[in-house]
This record gives sequence, structure tokens and C-alpha cells, in this order.
Amino acid sequence: MSDGRSVPATQRSLVIYRLGEITDGESLDVIENNIKIFSAAVLSHSATASHQAFYVFRVVGGKANKLARHLPLNLTNVALTKCAANTIHDLAAHVHTVHMLGEAIVSQFHSVLFLSHEARGPFEDRENGAWWNRIVSVFNSFPNVGVLGSSISCEFAPHVQSHALALRNDAAVLGEISSGESLDVVENNVKIFSAAVQSHLTSANHQAYYIFRIVGGKKNKLARHLPSNLANVALSKCAAHAKHDLAAHVHTIQMLGEEVISKFHSILFLSHEARGPFEGRANGAWWSRITRIFNSYPHVGILGSSISCEFAPHVQSHALALRSDAAVRILLTSQIKGLLETGLTTTALKLGYNISSLTYQRRWNETVFTGECRHEKGNYPMYDANPSSWCDIRPEDALFMKWGGAPLSLRGYYCQRTIDSIREATLKIAEADQSVHLALPETIFGGELETGLTTTALKLGYNISSLTYQRRWNETVFTGECRHEKGNYPMYDANPSSWCDIRPEDALFMKWGGAPLSLRGYYCQQTIDSIREATLKIAEADQSVHLSLPETIFGGQLYALSKEYDLERWNDRFVQHFKFNSLARGGEEPQKVCFLVRSAIMHGRNAARTNANEVRMDLDLFISSLMRQTNFNWEAYFFVTDD
Repeated sequence: MSDGRSVPATQRSLVIYRLGEITDGESLDVIENNIKIFSAAVLSHSATASHQAFYVFRVVGGKANKLARHLPLNLTNVALTKCAANTIHDLAAHVHTVHMLGEAIVSQFHSVLFLSHEARGPFEDRENGAWWNRIVSVFNSFPNVGVLGSSISCEFAPHVQSHALALRNDAAVLGEISSGESLDVVENNVKIFSAAVQSHLTSANHQAYYIFRIVGGKKNKLARHLPSNLANVALSKCAAHAKHDLAAHVHTIQMLGEEVISKFHSILFLSHEARGPFEGRANGAWWSRITRIFNSYPHVGILGSSISCEFAPHVQSHALALRSDAAVRILLTSQIKGLLETGLTTTALKLGYNISSLTYQRRWNETVFTGECRHEKGNYPMYDANPSSWCDIRPEDALFMKWGGAPLSLRGYYCQRTIDSIREATLKIAEADQSVHLALPETIFGGELETGLTTTALKLGYNISSLTYQRRWNETVFTGECRHEKGNYPMYDANPSSWCDIRPEDALFMKWGGAPLSLRGYYCQQTIDSIREATLKIAEADQSVHLSLPETIFGGQLYALSKEYDLERWNDRFVQHFKFNSLARGGEEPQKVCFLVRSAIMHGRNAARTNANEVRMDLDLFISSLMRQTNFNWEAYFFVTDD
């Protein structure tokens, strides 16, 4: 195949495809299939095609990445480059790549297409690059269209969704794009905690040494709010490669080592996504909430604002304290398995430590966690085991609240009552100490990179376009009228990814991975079925793709169990089901009846005590009911399987 260099710029495009890190919660089936499906389309794109393309695969870990083996690296129009894993959003990595290439290189192509391992497609015209016609025909017929994508979302502000986003070459160099979290929220979080540190005098009963690990060091624009003038405060520059704040905290403990850690009573982990303390702010009085528990309960190793029972009971990491000896044993001499947040608690429990929650202590007078998970009402029943989502949680009870990051970006996750209580508690702090100079009123939703790119393009005079809008409503150029279609949640009806009747062929590429798949119920079952059906068609049309079928779409702790169910459904595709009476009639063979009873991993040996007891009791009732069957054709066999 030609590398496209002899083809005029008007007949060739540049593809930047990012293959990022695979998190524990993602399904390897999904990501592997996404890569295989796109790679097969690239392999099919021959030099005889009317439109040529050069494909740059930006791979975290380079060729050492185990998924890189599925890329068509033997082609002359394909390049693989190693990239860092420190980018939170794929779009940020794409923009960085364009900036590295520069205008001189980008202008040699007709257009630039951004994709990642979380996009699946193309879903039609896969032979010989014919799918490119959907993209280039829009740019050629509508010269003012600068940004084109599979779909346009009207969440927050109208914007082309980034999972499959193309730019005309002159629009690809957009300059600086506004992005990120709400600066109000992050800045206020830093100011509120810094004021509490400033108030913590040497005359206080309990002293503390504060280490601020800052991405970018003193150049970070938020570092100016830190109390760096104090003798008990140290500022340390750190890298931005840690995806989770807790990973950065653990790394810091490992750098300090046992000799330093053992000189302190306890260690408290916080970040710019935590707000507090909400009480006892004068002269470090808030510390007594933490030290009193460690002093009164010697077996408590980990203490936090709250305990979540999502996946498994664990102390939430936005505000998490460890007794110093527990910090050494858990973080320096033990190996934490699984997800870091849940794994830290699991490791502590295995070492004989108890865990504690300030919220549980204040609300239910339970200082030591008994194993009984609390479930309170929130907007989504599926999150009722996570205190961050509760409607009646009080900032004073928790001392520190999670206020930033993913929960704030997911509208509707926080109850309005919780938002109001945090705002009210913040206002009290501002009124009590006017030197804090908080940003009030506080805007909690920030300008994301995805919306920022579209906003920047519109300001420069470009129009935007959506393949879905074009195919479904014959609207190639976005008119400003947002489409709202039915999904599982009315609050997401402006986001095409959540629509029940979206067709993969219309979108060409579908978002299939990342946050939407981890939020059960976000995708309509109809959409899941249509993507599975379209995927199966690709597998049948080109068996050399070797897709992982059946595809288990949920990763994490329940992957193995979900895979078993998917295999059973897959094997039953062509099974004919007959209705019959199990009782023998004249001349008939008596029918046997078989029950398969399975419980999930969280109900096994590692379960919280109450959940395990409930399941055991349910099985006892079920078994006793079977034993009451008197028909001689009934036989029952019981096997221990998953655990």
C-alpha cells in the first residue's frame, strides 16, 4: 500500500489514534474488539482508493503495550509512536499531537481525524476506505464546516463529541482551547484548606506538618494560595502521570520511607478535589476528630470521611487517614491487589486492622465499621451505597466532602440538597473568615476541553457538523437547534450516546468504552443490542478480524462472572425452547428439571458478613422448598462453583 505522499493534499487525510492505558474497570473484550475492527478497516484501505490516509497510532507504552500487536504496523502508511500516560482525556493527547506536528505538516493533509480505543467503527463502507467519503464529502461540499463528528451533544453547550472528531486542515490548528474543571471549585477548595492550615498555631494541642505535592511546582497558578510562608509547610513538585490522587499519595509515602513515617502519629491524604474542614477550623481543632479515634481505638488502621460499599466496603480516598504503623505495613511492606481504593481497605482488613468513618460515627454512633453497609437515598438507586451521592449527608459530619472531579462532571449525581448544604457550609466559612477571599458565587461546572474545542471553532467563524444529524434529519450544518431523543435518563436526552434509537451506521463511529459503559443503565438495551448486532455483521463479513465473541462489556471485579453469563447466552443463540409439562403423561418419558443457582462474587467468602448471611439464608429457604417436592422424577444436585 502507498504511504500517500505522492497523492495531492486534497485526497489524503491524517488519522491520530490514541491507544491509552486500560484501567481495571474497563473490559478488555471491548477495547480489543474496537482496535481489531478499526485495524481491519485500515488493512482494507488500499492504494487504489479515491481518498488516501496516513495513520498515526499514539500508544501508551509503545510496542510493549499488549494491544499494539493488533495494529497494522506492516503498512507503509501506518506509524506507531510511544506516548506518555499522563493525559486524562484522549482529546488532550490529540491536541498535543497536532501541536507537535505543527502547521507545516498538518497543512499537507485534507483533514485530521481523532479516534481512540474507546471508539468503535467504521460501521459501514469498510472496504477500501469507502467510509472516508462520509467525512470528506462534508468538508468538500461545505467549506465553512471546520469540525465534524459522529454526533453533536448539547449537554452543557452544543459540541461535537470527541470519540470520533474530524477537523478541516486549516481548522486543526485552533490555538489555545479553554478546558478543565471549574476553577471556582478547585480554587475555593485550596483556599479553604490553606486558611485552616494558616490558623493552626504552634500552641495547638496537636501539631501537623503539611506537604503539598504540586503538579508543575510553584509555576502552578493555584500554588500562590498555599501557606508556603509557614515553617511546618513544604511545597514539592511532582509529575502529572498519576491518574488517581491515591496513587500519588502512596508514591509519596514510599519516597519518605518508614524512618520518616514512623515519626508521626498519623498521615492524612487530601487533594484539591476535597473541601474542608467544615468544623473546628480554628487552631487545628478539627484534628481532634481524627486523633481521638486512633487514640481510643488502637485497632483502627484507616479512617476517612466516609465508607462506600460500592464493589466492596472501603474508606473513600478523597479524605483518608492512616495510623502511622498501618501506613508502614499497608503501603510499604504489603502488596495491594485490585483497584487501589478498595484494595487499600482490603489489605488493611487482612492485616487485622479495623476501618472507621467520621460520618458513620457522627450519624449512627458507629466508630468501628461493623461490616453493615449503610444505604441512603440519592438521585440514583444504583449509587445508594456511596455516601457522596446521598441527599441527606451533612458536610459537618464528614468533615471533608468530595467536591470536584468525576462526581461534579456527572450532572445529577449530587442531590440538589447536598449541593445546597455544601454551598451553605462554604458561605459560613467565607463569612467567618473574610481573609479567605473565596470565589463567590461559585460556578461548579467548568468548561471541558470537548466543549471548548467547538466553542473555539465557532468563535473563529467555522460551522460544525454531525454525521448522525446529516443522515437522520438531513442537516449537514448544525443550525443551533439541539436534538433531544429518548434514553433511559431524561437528564441525558441531549447526548446522542444515551439515545435508544441511535444507529451505528448513521454515526459511523460509536462511543463504546470508558465512562458510559461503566455507568450501568446509561446505554439503552436497544443501543447495546444494535452495536452488538453491527459488530457481529463485521465479524461475519471478515472472519480474519478474529473478534472476542461473545463480548463482555463490563470489566472490573464482576468481569469473570459476566463473561460466564455472556457465554451461556451466546451458546443458547440457536437453542429452540419448547414448552412442556414436566409431569409424565401416558407413554411419555418423564422430564428432568435442573436449577442452576449462582451468586455474585460479593456474596462469596470475601463478602461483608451480613450480605453473606443473607445469601446463605436465601439458599436455605430455596433448598428446603426443593426438598418438599414429592414427585419421584425430581432430583437435586448442588455444586460449589464460583467461589
